[in-house]
Amino acid sequence: MKKLFALGLCFILVCSLLACNTSSGNSEDTSGNNGTNTEDGEQTSGENGGTEGETDNSGITVGADVSEMPTLPDDTINVINDWGLKTGEGNGKYNSTVLMEKILNLQDGSTVYFPEGTYELIYPMYLQNKENIRIVGYHATFLRSGVVNTSASQPPSTDPDLPEILRPYTATSSVMYIIGCENVTVEGFSVKYDIPTSISGEVTSVSASRGIVEIEITDGSAITGDEYIAVINTFTDSGVPDKTLEQYAESKFEVTKLSDNKIRLSGVDPAGAGRLNTGTKVCLRMSTSSDYIFTVLQSSDLAFENLTLVNSLNGGFLLEERCFNAAFRNIKVQSDNPEALMSLNADILHIASLGGTLAVENCYFESPGDDCVNVHAAAYKVENINGNEVSVVSPRGNFSVWWASVGDVIEFFHPTTFESLGSATVTSINGQTFTFSEVPDGVTEDTVLSNKTLHPTVAIRNTGVNKNRARGFLLQTDNATVENCTFYGTALAAILIAPDLDYWYEMSPSRNVTIRNNKFENCGEYALGVIQLSADHDDATKTYPTYIHSNIVITGNSFLSDDIPALYALCTENIDFTGNEIDISRGNYAVLNFCDGVTLDESINDKVSQRNVTNVTLK
Repeated sequence: MKKLFALGLCFILVCSLLACNTSSGNSEDTSGNNGTNTEDGEQTSGENGGTEGETDNSGITVGADVSEMPTLPDDTINVINDWGLKTGEGNGKYNSTVLMEKILNLQDGSTVYFPEGTYELIYPMYLQNKENIRIVGYHATFLRSGVVNTSASQPPSTDPDLPEILRPYTATSSVMYIIGCENVTVEGFSVKYDIPTSISGEVTSVSASRGIVEIEITDGSAITGDEYIAVINTFTDSGVPDKTLEQYAESKFEVTKLSDNKIRLSGVDPAGAGRLNTGTKVCLRMSTSSDYIFTVLQSSDLAFENLTLVNSLNGGFLLEERCFNAAFRNIKVQSDNPEALMSLNADILHIASLGGTLAVENCYFESPGDDCVNVHAAAYKVENINGNEVSVVSPRGNFSVWWASVGDVIEFFHPTTFESLGSATVTSINGQTFTFSEVPDGVTEDTVLSNKTLHPTVAIRNTGVNKNRARGFLLQTDNATVENCTFYGTALAAILIAPDLDYWYEMSPSRNVTIRNNKFENCGEYALGVIQLSADHDDATKTYPTYIHSNIVITGNSFLSDDIPALYALCTENIDFTGNEIDISRGNYAVLNFCDGVTLDESINDKVSQRNVTNVTLK
């Protein structure tokens, strides 16, 4: 079905393959970039910094630089021959003006082909209200230029040569918007921005009491002194985020250019600055309020394949406003600069309000500024109730007409105990007032609502996560599988399963989750567990008098760390934590608090901390 047009953001992808050897029940990191694993498990990217299109030892091509010319139908649109696009730098204005008009007016069923070359763009492409579209490249790169590093949205173009009807579409830093479409495939591209999206360097001097830090730039970024630096992050010598200092600017840090490769930052928290030493590695992240590379709204049956994302002021892919069925295959996120400490500044895949299925397969995600995958729906609350009519509000103040539709199934949760009160089907909608088939007993003002129709079934397979600042996968949905993946150097939990009702208001508790045959190495240094089941994103110790997660299977995995438990579980029932290989130098293998129906290997029972745990079975 076609969906109505609505204003939206943008969506992009990047590509890589991590093959996993599971013959012994554990995955082996073979990311296919001709790199090696060092003794401490760090994945190196090879002497060329991770060239696109390399193959791993399974023979599967990874990245955007596909090995063979794609098969195309006879009526394929060639953007050079048919639309006159030009490759090479300096053609951004011409290319963008042509593409904005041509893509907006594309016929259903079209295939659009970008031959080998670099296509500079100063505006995004908009694909709206289309069906059965394939956009394919071969050794093709989108170079996004004209982006302003600012804390605000991108200003719209005032170019007199651009038709006035197209000017509102220019106020974004995205590469592509997909809005109200069905059955769309985007494949075979690399994407990069022509401005620094972050700056990597090393501390040369610190005046902690004055909040001043001087930094030598080590990644070759060209600096002006006018950069809008939004966040400071620190890293270990091997490039793993360590959170010695993580500071978000309330406005922005004052930047003084001292030389071509040295700057002075003012406005650093004195306590944080006091923890820095000469030589500490730092990443200065530019504005994170820009747009995702690809934003997808109100669209269904989406496939993103053989894509490489090099850098971004924000994240990679944003799916929201009621999308259905999305697949990401052979996506690589990795900077092309071996000295860069970060690739993207935000989530790689931010999946909000997706129904149906989500598949993430054969991907490689390196050094994003936030989660590699974040899957959730929005939590709303009851404002008023009159029989089966319920008025709802968004606790974050951003009510969306796309939150639910007639026929959706909504689950109701007690606001203080998090107990599920039951579910009901939406029968009619009038503004923010929803009529239900039958409101469950116990629903009152402030009852929390989650749209079960927009809880996708998730399958993440054969994917590598390397050195990210936050979580590998943040899963807030039912029916999820994570298998044959590798995780190295995640600062927070490699896998976090938790809703949030304190700030983000993301849902939901998770049921029926399987995590098997994965490899976890040196993950969760700033978390309570490598895999963490909790009731809140940020406060992992927050409890409710209810088991909110259920039916969690964690088996066949390998865990290697110094002292971080392989599993931290809270408010969870029916956990199977068996058949795993655990090599933890000191401390507990698992920490369980307020859990019921737990199955453990007898051999690790004395290494499991148990508090308020009932019905334990040893195997």
